[in-house]
Amino acid sequence: MQENKMNLPWLKTAIFWSIVIGIIFAVFQYTQKSENKQSAAVLMHERLYQCARDLPPSQKALLRSIQQRAHAQLTQAEIMQLLKECKNASPAQSKEFYLKRLKSLD
Repeated sequence: MQENKMNLPWLKTAIFWSIVIGIIFAVFQYTQKSENKQSAAVLMHERLYQCARDLPPSQKALLRSIQQRAHAQLTQAEIMQLLKECKNASPAQSKEFYLKRLKSLD
């Protein structure tokens, strides 16, 4: 009986932390799903516009596809998918490239 009482506090602590971790994980999953369903922010639309604007001429079909699927009520998940497609067709340049372009603005 004495051994059983010694293991009991350890078991209670393990159960407690398992429940706490489970709750934290569930809350995180819920907020991620909720966030993806929210309407995309203006900055995300701006970023999609900039990416689509900078597509090379050989990507006209992708540009038209993005234009057809874009609308004012895009969710964050939808706009992230469009941005991913756009970025795959026109990958980012180096930091130096963007700094040089930034400094050349008048």
